[in-house]
Amino acid sequence: MKAPEELSFLELMENPVVKKEILNKLHSFNDVCNLSNTSKNMYYLMQRSRIKRNILCYDDRQHITIEPKEGTPKNLRITPLRNIEFNSEDEYLDEDLENPNEYPGEVMARENTIKIIYCNGVKKVYRGEHRLFIEKLIQAINLGSPIRKNAEVLEFKMDICYNFYMVLYALKGLRHDNIKRIKLPECTFLDKPYQYRELRTGIFDGFPKFHELEITANYTEEMIVDLMKNNRVFDLFLKELSKRKNATLILPKLDGEFYRSIEYVFMILKISMKYNVKVICDVRNIYQLLDSGCSLYCPVAECMLFPIRNFVRTFGNEFRNEVEFISVMNCLKSFKNLESLTLEFEYFKTKKDIKIIRQNNISAISLRKLKSLKKVKIYVSEFFDFNDQALIHIYRNNLRFIASLMPRSVERLELVNGSGLTKKLAESLNRFMPNIKTFMSYDMPYIGADCLVPFRRLRAFIGINKYPEEIPRRVKLLAIGHWDSSDLDHGGIVNHDLIKKYSERYTKSIQNDNGTHIFFDDVKNWNTYKHLIQKYYFT
Repeated sequence: MKAPEELSFLELMENPVVKKEILNKLHSFNDVCNLSNTSKNMYYLMQRSRIKRNILCYDDRQHITIEPKEGTPKNLRITPLRNIEFNSEDEYLDEDLENPNEYPGEVMARENTIKIIYCNGVKKVYRGEHRLFIEKLIQAINLGSPIRKNAEVLEFKMDICYNFYMVLYALKGLRHDNIKRIKLPECTFLDKPYQYRELRTGIFDGFPKFHELEITANYTEEMIVDLMKNNRVFDLFLKELSKRKNATLILPKLDGEFYRSIEYVFMILKISMKYNVKVICDVRNIYQLLDSGCSLYCPVAECMLFPIRNFVRTFGNEFRNEVEFISVMNCLKSFKNLESLTLEFEYFKTKKDIKIIRQNNISAISLRKLKSLKKVKIYVSEFFDFNDQALIHIYRNNLRFIASLMPRSVERLELVNGSGLTKKLAESLNRFMPNIKTFMSYDMPYIGADCLVPFRRLRAFIGINKYPEEIPRRVKLLAIGHWDSSDLDHGGIVNHDLIKKYSERYTKSIQNDNGTHIFFDDVKNWNTYKHLIQKYYFT
């Protein structure tokens, strides 16, 4: 028998007492995952080990407030730097969380994002102190906290303030090893053109993994005019972005007011193509763009989005009636690069609606040729009366009908509200979308223990507020929980026997006091699971 000093770490870990003590020191599954990666035998040992952790999800916000010091004359046109105060305050939006580093369990930032809330109350500084002002701003922004080391998104939000452009100068001095996406509001590009003259190359040098730039905007005619004036700034930023592998520009939340911003979008597209930057457009609610006098099958060319259809990756629309649904779907069928689709229904409340749709040519609105479409979300108004048996029948028929329009490439399906998923309905969904790997639902009743069985390729299930009695064994990640605290207060939803059953089936589990339970086995897949949970569960 070996003396203790001769035992390898793996041999020590095979001792149950030692293993328990060491695992108790590893609060995060990231640490457990890193341990399992040290050797194949360690991985097998971690796979067999039962590990349970608590979880806490929080909003990571840092408020940067810049203002004249107390006693500074209010009538100063220019404020000296010595009279300016820089305040930085971390806000985690959880009454039990003063410091996430001290939490004894799994800690997640929502959407894996650091949000910087910028409020600058100083109208103007001396030109000679501009560089020092930027340096103090950089020092105030804290990206180096250990709890932020794994963040992948850096988002800037603007409070009521002056000189938004200074954030762009500060970017060059910031550092973070894992940030992949930076979100900037359009106001950072809206100051006078001369304010940007000293911007130079190397803006993103402090972010080695960065390759996605997202520019958010609320389009008004005045804003568009100002943005167009600063095309040189966009040219510089997109040129810098183009130096990165898989360089991508994201334009989110283009909506029914798109006609106001079309020149701006075309300007961005022209510059992006100049530097070979991939452009992704996120579009919402195009029914306002359709000619109100057109027929049900409005020509695709009449859709204002047609010129940018190949850049639209994400699309969502609210439907008030069946005419809008048919017109929008007819327009969408030419969006060959569409990857994510959200359909929100406020109608389908009478038999007449579905009858009108079924009487028309289904092939004219089919999306089955959109081979890039991977994610589909179907939302039904929470005010829909699911106690009405006739409406329940209509809902299920409509869901089958919508599924029949989808391509076989869909891998992620999300249902929000609904009359209940039955095995028969699931069979219909799987027939048209046979490659569903992730199924998510919110307030969707499940009827029958076998209602998920038809999804043959299902690997991940996320259920909010309601979930089925039986989860197929092929499911590798199971996340169930409750967003309605009143349900928990009345104890009407939590099925403790079900929780116990899955705690025994899976070797790894995470939970919190709000009714969240996450189950899985393979620690090597934890980073993939964590990303899915951060993006779609804790939102």
